[in-house]
This record gives sequence, structure tokens and C-alpha cells, in this order.
Amino acid sequence: MGPPPGWGPPPQAPKPGVVPLRPLGLGEILDGAISYIRRNPRATLGLAAVLSTASALVQFLLLAATAPGLTSALNSSLDSVSGDLTFDAGASLTANLATLVSAGVGFFIGIIATGVFTVVMGAAVLGRDLEAGRAWAITRRRLWPLIGLTLLTTLAVLGVAAVVFAAAVPLVMALGAIGGLLAFVIVLVGLAFAVWLSISLVLSPAVLMLEQVGVLAAWRRSIGLVRGAWWRTFGIYLLASIIAGLIGAVLTIPFSLIGAIGLASAGPGEVPWLTLALTTLGSLVAGIITLPFSAGVVALLYVDIRMRREGLDLRLTAATGTAATTGFPAPDWGGSSGPGAPSMAGRAHSDDDPLIPYAP
Repeated sequence: MGPPPGWGPPPQAPKPGVVPLRPLGLGEILDGAISYIRRNPRATLGLAAVLSTASALVQFLLLAATAPGLTSALNSSLDSVSGDLTFDAGASLTANLATLVSAGVGFFIGIIATGVFTVVMGAAVLGRDLEAGRAWAITRRRLWPLIGLTLLTTLAVLGVAAVVFAAAVPLVMALGAIGGLLAFVIVLVGLAFAVWLSISLVLSPAVLMLEQVGVLAAWRRSIGLVRGAWWRTFGIYLLASIIAGLIGAVLTIPFSLIGAIGLASAGPGEVPWLTLALTTLGSLVAGIITLPFSAGVVALLYVDIRMRREGLDLRLTAATGTAATTGFPAPDWGGSSGPGAPSMAGRAHSDDDPLIPYAP
């Protein structure tokens, strides 16, 4: 005779992909961000290798083009300790421009990686391995809105910080010690607001890619999802960033050590080519691991909050069961509902359908 109804163990949540279809814990989010890399290495590590190689190659070429002139200028500066400095301002400016361009290349590569790996994670949640070519095709359709979203988000956060510091400096100059105290308070409040804004908008790339909405709609949607879960989102995102930073540091340490030996062995006026090459290679290796991990954590934060707030787990469970038995397309990731709201739940897929990666 079995136990009375309701006394048995609770039913296990289905897990067709890298995470169970229910609200997730911290460990499940971090594990899912690693599991989808192991599950589909071609679309994660493969794409990360391509993107990291492109970024590293451009940065190395820029450094190689500016290193001889900069090295010569620095040596001239050091040799003129007793007289007027002969530092070559043109070489310095060229090096600074090269560094700025390199940072821009890395920033752009990061945007592409966010889009691609969000799409791959969306499929991995449903237990589907998306091919690298298909992931890129889906991302390419949304690339310009994603670039615009990332640029606007970055400018908004930096703009807050710039306004704060612009307001603090006159106070210090006009009021002295009292102005310094007021400026300190203003800076703290402003930086706190900048951090709040950046975390409130952290889900906007996932919203833009998976819900197929515009830039401003993605902003509003992200703020609405994070509201009430800001501290949890902040804590998980901060922890994931620390983990990614530590992984990157560990992976680059061997290259940095060997590069330091090459730098020490370079003679006067010689360009440390070995150091430049190893530094670039170290950043490439680190990017292959950290790019998909970081993007995967953000995508799973988005999925987790929607499962907690909107019952997305029930919709995903129903969709995966339907797909397995009837071949129906996967769910509508969109957040709109109610009369007149567009629905994609029963729509047939084609090669032009942006939700094709979620179909079986």
C-alpha cells in the first residue's frame, strides 16, 4: 500500500537541457554556464576562439605597428635625464591611439560574443545544440540593435559618473573643506546610482536577443525584471565576474611570466616581440573560456528571473514536451501577454524566423 496522496516526494523538475526548468539557485546558474560550454563546445569554444583570435590579432598588429616608435621614444627620454626630455610626442600619441582602437575592437568583439552566446544558451536551456553557423546567423540579424543597446548603456552609466564628477569639482574649488565633504557625498551617491543603473540594465542584451524587442523596450524590460531582485542579481553577477577574472588571470599567468623573461632579455632599443606575442596569446586563451561563461551567466539570470516572476518554467516545460511529441516549435520567449499581444507559440518556423534555433 503506497503513501497517502501528497505524502510522496515532490516531483522532479524536468531538465531537458543544462538547467532544470524551475527557479534556479546560484550553483545551478554557475554550473549551467559551464555545462552549456561542455555540451556544445563547437558553438561555444569554437566561436569564442574565432572571436578572441580576431580581437587578439588586431590588437597585436596595432601594438607591433607602434612598438618600434614608442620604444625609441622612451629610450630617448631615459637617455636625456640631465637635459631636456626628448620624448617623441608623436610616437606617444600613436601608441595611445593604438591602445584606444584595441580597446574598441575588444569592446565590439564582446558585443558579438554576448549576442551569440545568449542565443546558444537559449537553445541549451531547452536541450538543443545550436550549430555555430546558425547561432551567428541569428545574432547577425540583431547585431546593430545589440551594438546600439550596448553603446547607449555604456554611455548612460559613464554619463552619470561624468556628471557627478563635474558637479563635485566646482564644490571643492568654491567651498574648500566643506565643499570637499559635500563632493564626497555626491560622488558616493552618484557612483551608487551608476552601479544601480548598470545592474538594472544587465539583462537588456538577453531581452533584446531572446524577445526580439527594440533597444528602449529592452531597457524598460530589464529594469522591470531586475526590480525587486536587484541585490540577488548584483551578487550573482559580481561573483561570476570575479570567477571569470580569476580564470582569466590563471590562464594568462604562464604567458605573462615567460613574457617577463623576454622583456628582461631584450636589449636597449629592441622591441620585446616575444612579450607582445605572449601577452596577446594569453588574452586569446583567456577569452576563449571567459566570453561564453560570462554571457551564459547573464542569459541564465534572465531565464531564472522570468521563471520566478512569470512562470516561464511552465511554458518551457510544455513547449519541450510538445516539441518532443509533435515537432511543434519552441515557446515564445516574449514577455507580452493579454488580448492583442503577438504570440509565436504556434507559428511555423522557417529559415527567416529568428526563433528557429529553439526548434527541434
